[in-house]
Amino acid sequence: MKKIIIILYLTLITGLVSLYFYGNSKKIDHRLFTIRENISVVYEKNRTMTFNVYSEIKDPMIIYPEHNSYTLRLDKLSFTLENVNIEVIDGFDINIIKIKANMPNLTNSELYSKTCYLDIVNADYSILLDLGTFSYLNSDYYKKIELDHLSGSFSYIDDYFNLVGINLTLSKNYEYMTSFRIGSYAIGMISKTKANLSYENEINIYDIIPSYIDTKIDKNYVYGIKSKMMFIPMGYIKSYLTRSGYIIITLDNVNYYFDDFPYMTTDPIFTKYKNYLIEGEKYA
Repeated sequence: MKKIIIILYLTLITGLVSLYFYGNSKKIDHRLFTIRENISVVYEKNRTMTFNVYSEIKDPMIIYPEHNSYTLRLDKLSFTLENVNIEVIDGFDINIIKIKANMPNLTNSELYSKTCYLDIVNADYSILLDLGTFSYLNSDYYKKIELDHLSGSFSYIDDYFNLVGINLTLSKNYEYMTSFRIGSYAIGMISKTKANLSYENEINIYDIIPSYIDTKIDKNYVYGIKSKMMFIPMGYIKSYLTRSGYIIITLDNVNYYFDDFPYMTTDPIFTKYKNYLIEGEKYA
């Protein structure tokens, strides 16, 4: 009898130890990643914003809002995300965790930050995820422009697949354009604007502009508008993925905005960005 009790006791201890190590491996022994993006959003009451996190497992601790706090950390301010909802998309190579939350109501007409981190804290670990840059627009301060057409064109720049141009058709006649940007870090190369042309969603930018350099940005250029339809090549202050965002365009000395727009209509294909994943930094 005593021998049976000892065997049962050892079995129980072994099981508890195994459970402890399994639980901790599930909580800690996986990695979370992001792809740096130029994020830009327009504030409206009850509007939400979404951030993508990439996970090696389907159920990391961060997907449970009731057990986590989520803080967006910018250059000069931080704020806690509210009404967080999580969606997990199963991937063949990696899982996409979409973190959706209410947009903050800031007093700024426009705010931009060269850094943007998502800080997630739970009982098991804290992790800092690099999201890229962040731009925020309060539409109360700008006139909204109407467009007859808007779409994005993407191309490989070396081995990086990014937005390289905007196809748009104005709904009214204007004489000249002096600036064009998406958020604060993707800038239109208006000196290289192609009049009366529009391109597909995926192109080879070097067939159109052989000298294209994504970090070369115009300064103080006035483009005389020749056609309502045009293709505007994009350059970057921060060469991060730009797949959506608001537009600020200056036409005849008036600043207009166009609301958030999805230039990339699907989530990024993992194989195109696997070399650019940024691993989250866990801290105590």
